[in-house]
Amino acid sequence: MSERRSFLSWSIFRPVTVTMFFVAFSVAGVIAYKSIPLQMMPDGITWPVLTISVSYDNANPSDVEKKITRPIEEMAGTIQGVKKIRSRSSSSGSRVRLFFDSSADLNVMYNQLQDRMERLMVDFPEDVTRYRIRKFNFQDFPIQYLGISLKNEDKSLSPQESLKQLVDYSALFERTVLMRLEQEDGIANVELHGTYSKKIYIDLIPDKVAAYHVNVFQLVQRLRNANLNLTQGKLLDDRGTFLVRSLGKFTSLNDIRDFPVKEGIKLKDIADIFLASSLRSFRVRINTLPAMFCEISKESGANTVEVCRKVKKIIASYEQDPRFEKFAFTFLHSEGDAIEEALTNLQETLLWGAFFAVLVLFFFLRSVRMTFVITFSIPVSLMMALVVVHAYGGTLNLISLMGFTLGVGMLLDNAVVVVENIYRHLENGLSLLDAAVKGVNEVGLAILLATSTTLVVFIPSMVMTDGSDSIFMIEMGGAVCYSLVASLIVALVFIPPAVYTMEKRKKTVKRFFIFEKIVYKSSRAYYHTLSWVMAHRFETLCFILIPLAYSTWHISEKIGVTNQQQGSQREMRVHFSFTDSQDINKNSELLLKIEKAILAKKNELEIINFLSFSRDDSARIRFWFTKGDDIKRTTNEIAQDIQKLIPPLPGVAVRGNWRKSGGGGGGDQEEGDVPIVLRGENPETLRDIGREVEKLLVNIPELLDVGVEESEQSEEIILYLNRDRTERYNVSPRQTATTVSYALRGSIISQFQIDDNEIPIEIQFSQSLVANADMLRDVKVYNRDQEEVALGTLGKILYEKGFATIRRTDRKTTYTINATANKSDLGILGEKIDKALKTLKLPRGYTINKEGRFIELEENQDSFMKSMGLAVVLVFLLMGFLFESFVLPFSIILSIPFAFIGVYWTLYLTSTPISMMVYLGNIILAGVVVNNGIVLVDYINRLRNEGMERSQAILEASFARFRPIMMTSLTTLFGLLPMAVGTSEFAGTPYYPLGRTVIGGLTMSTLLTLLIVPIFYVFFDDLRNTFLRLITGVFIKK
Repeated sequence: MSERRSFLSWSIFRPVTVTMFFVAFSVAGVIAYKSIPLQMMPDGITWPVLTISVSYDNANPSDVEKKITRPIEEMAGTIQGVKKIRSRSSSSGSRVRLFFDSSADLNVMYNQLQDRMERLMVDFPEDVTRYRIRKFNFQDFPIQYLGISLKNEDKSLSPQESLKQLVDYSALFERTVLMRLEQEDGIANVELHGTYSKKIYIDLIPDKVAAYHVNVFQLVQRLRNANLNLTQGKLLDDRGTFLVRSLGKFTSLNDIRDFPVKEGIKLKDIADIFLASSLRSFRVRINTLPAMFCEISKESGANTVEVCRKVKKIIASYEQDPRFEKFAFTFLHSEGDAIEEALTNLQETLLWGAFFAVLVLFFFLRSVRMTFVITFSIPVSLMMALVVVHAYGGTLNLISLMGFTLGVGMLLDNAVVVVENIYRHLENGLSLLDAAVKGVNEVGLAILLATSTTLVVFIPSMVMTDGSDSIFMIEMGGAVCYSLVASLIVALVFIPPAVYTMEKRKKTVKRFFIFEKIVYKSSRAYYHTLSWVMAHRFETLCFILIPLAYSTWHISEKIGVTNQQQGSQREMRVHFSFTDSQDINKNSELLLKIEKAILAKKNELEIINFLSFSRDDSARIRFWFTKGDDIKRTTNEIAQDIQKLIPPLPGVAVRGNWRKSGGGGGGDQEEGDVPIVLRGENPETLRDIGREVEKLLVNIPELLDVGVEESEQSEEIILYLNRDRTERYNVSPRQTATTVSYALRGSIISQFQIDDNEIPIEIQFSQSLVANADMLRDVKVYNRDQEEVALGTLGKILYEKGFATIRRTDRKTTYTINATANKSDLGILGEKIDKALKTLKLPRGYTINKEGRFIELEENQDSFMKSMGLAVVLVFLLMGFLFESFVLPFSIILSIPFAFIGVYWTLYLTSTPISMMVYLGNIILAGVVVNNGIVLVDYINRLRNEGMERSQAILEASFARFRPIMMTSLTTLFGLLPMAVGTSEFAGTPYYPLGRTVIGGLTMSTLLTLLIVPIFYVFFDDLRNTFLRLITGVFIKK
């Protein structure tokens, strides 16, 4: 037989070679599995974003915007490739975020920004001494949060005493634990927060400053010039060349205290000078106890799980150290644990999927050995795929594992088709060798094309998405593609010799279909049904397609649309904004009362730990809840109980991701922030419009917690200088403003050297002055003639409301109203928001838009349509190569819309909203659902080429392919069943919409393919013949 020496059947005659290949792949696969890094996300996930941060503490946000933010925006606008500029000006400084084209080289952009920022620094206020430019890279995210607090076993200790002890111990922690962690391989950075770094304070006493007539402006300048270490050039004399250096640095606190202010007056006479911890900026607590915490980041390419285990081992050793007996170490979050939990969950889903697929095989196959032969396609294919991933330096992460899980059911398809075809020929009387050779040769090209159609659907998503979305598709699509290519190799190379070897050892050939009568009767019933359908093609189409199309259109309007599907993330955050008080001590004490109320019900609320972080104008609490078998309540229920423990407080705005229970689909009902963004020039006008918008949005039942993102106002003391008075008193407005700045904000005048550390020296008026405008009026400034002038005589000093934060987008001021949505359907919610805002009249030059998730939804839908269109085109081209026809591929392509019918009905019946996972499932379906049609049409053409009449060829081919089509479809469906009903998640987003989409689409497509594809085959074959006759007739007449 000539087929015996074909390329597809060579493996049957080379069993030793095939065995060697199998052993090599298996060993390489085991090595790859043992050595491949485990990570939460793949390397390379970056966003084309650069963030510029400029610190300017205790400043007025309006000043920050004018003096820092706007100059940076103007500079950034001149850089090529910048798509969008967003900025935030607050009392702590400026943050400007630049969004670039995905094609931009961030390293080049970074260097350009750094060069231009150096030039801008000259024009910034003198207190601005540094800036920071940051790239966003997922690998830079901390993999662990370690909390360090005092055990506080002595209940008599007050919070202040506990805080003092923590400050004393923080230096020990930095010298020991921190240094040890930083020296470990795999750890890139350990950043400590809440350590309350040391600072030298020069607190001027207002009464004494006034009594001694001290010019504060001149005093600050003198102090800055007194603490210098400058190189002043070279000196040449007879002994040689010498460097000249001026030394005038403070060497002790007494040097500062004895600094001469005036004749007979030293600095210690008018100020309190002391070394203390910097406690004024923020407070950190863990479970109500004063604490610090550190963020641990790993090196790129390091195994996240191994690094986290290493850190835990190091901390465990210090817990036994007597020096740390008063410390409590708490791992608030460990990405290693999350990865292991997620990977275990996904692995269980994968194994259950494989188990169900094997059960389907055993339902059809009577032979345990043949079931094993086909089943071993799964581990071998996965091992071969891991070899490829390891070879190019990839990692095993949640995205790649999701791809392997998705492909597990499809890994059996090729092997099933080959084995079934071999046994069909064996049943028809061929010898075992001839059956094996002919079986693989007949279907080899068909399964090659069927696999190719599945592979090519990922190409559009890989090349048409940008940045991190592209990496997501490459990582997941790569896992599916590698495993499917491996399964094709297994089916063509390993399966035929395995079947031949096993069956050769049997004395008789057993028929291997279980419940053979049921399967045979089902096949015959299908044969007779198809015979009737082929005789009544028009009636069948009308009977099937019209009701399905109408009902699908009807239910499609009832299916929600979302861009985000929340899973069961076991953590939450609560944000507090303080509008009436800027006193960090008062606000921290207020927050502590709430924390204690929550701590009292810690076990009932299933809280493992919570971390609070307080500033002068805001605070936040982050909760971590129990996981795994310890879960007794949903995150939604716990969040609502926490909300009840936070009483309404005057001057405090509270925002949290409170949720309402309910929702189907295997996960908690989806929620998320819905931002409505106003743009314009005047912040006050935007605020007034924003209040009107809030009133309109509150009336929408689906929106909860409508309000601005942060406290929109803050108390300010405004000094209005009168130009006539400043001229009359001969006072410099700049010197006056600088003196006020020293009084309220303070100023870092220099650095003080202690051992190897530089400690800032800060001068400011006593804190009591900040809260007393009357005392501020008595502050003396000096005119150009060095005469004292009371500040109050130069203008008005008033309390006013100012903006705590000023946000801008593309150099226009923005005002954002956020709300929490308690329903998934963004489409319906968007319509309700648009309807509510129709009554709003905006001044000229002001706009309002729905942003955030609404924009993402539009982008996802647009990307899906483009990717789906290109995927269908690529599938059509591949089928044209196989069938050598422009027309016949349409008979198979039309099975794709049938899949969408199944998708809509599945989503509707399971209350699953349309999300990104659904879009991804639809793209995958475009390559999967055509496989059955390809196998069917390929055999029809083969029979017709052998001389069989078309109608008979259609019936015989359909009857012969009924069993393999059912087997491949059912193995894929049951392989995805655990994903469709399980709780596997990717970064909090469940996979079940993806599993349900593929199952629903493949089920409907399989059922309709068996009946509709033969009808369309006849229609397009007749169309092709008619077209050929017309063309032939034209040329013959000519």
